Amino acid sequence: MEPYEEYAKICIETIEKIMNREKENILKAAEIMTKAILDDKLIHVFGPTHGRMGVDDMFFRAGGLVPINPIYDETFSLSHALKASKALLVQNYISGVLDYYKVSEGDVMIIIEYLGVKPVVIEAALESKRRGAKVIGITSSEFSKSIPLDSPLRHPTRKNLYEVVDVFIDTYAPPGDAVLKIKNFKAKVAPISNISYTYIVNSLVAQVVKNLLEKGVEPPVWISMNVPGGPEHNQKYIEKYFNRIKHL
Repeated sequence: MEPYEEYAKICIETIEKIMNREKENILKAAEIMTKAILDDKLIHVFGPTHGRMGVDDMFFRAGGLVPINPIYDETFSLSHALKASKALLVQNYISGVLDYYKVSEGDVMIIIEYLGVKPVVIEAALESKRRGAKVIGITSSEFSKSIPLDSPLRHPTRKNLYEVVDVFIDTYAPPGDAVLKIKNFKAKVAPISNISYTYIVNSLVAQVVKNLLEKGVEPPVWISMNVPGGPEHNQKYIEKYFNRIKHL
């Protein structure tokens, strides 16, 4: 089997694992998101470093939900990868970021991060809950558990993200994230968390749309700006959310 075939097999197996094992958590998370939309609240999404791939896939995306407020703090951007990695260990920083994005009671905070133990990630969850937001965590429990409790990577509470959120959805990424072993090469290649992120966040979107339709509510969903009628359809949402969603 060629590496590209083996990687495809692993991706499919991982998605099936999430689909079968995380069904209850996906449905719970979708209910929380549905309620927020019905209450005219925002769904904030925070994904530092590579977690941003999951954020990008939720924001201003054709077929995606409209009231998504991405937290794009450049401190955690891979435009400066080493700086971003160190910034994840800084304590007492994220509260000011949540102030800027106006995370408040009744909102939802989705946190996407491959490891789920670092100070900024844990503080984002705890501070969002303190403000009255419901928190959904997307990370790997196996990866989290592999980090020693005395590791300098950890938040002082030694907690894992999956322990401090309202709903946790497992990515099933292994420690180290990469999943493919190539003959005669020591390091594994081809990470899996990005595949998990895409499947999970779009599963949530699809489930929320179904929930809203069942309640007789038109789901607020973007249509591609590149198809006939797309710009006109989207304009009403742009007008409604332009002053609420920071990056529109």
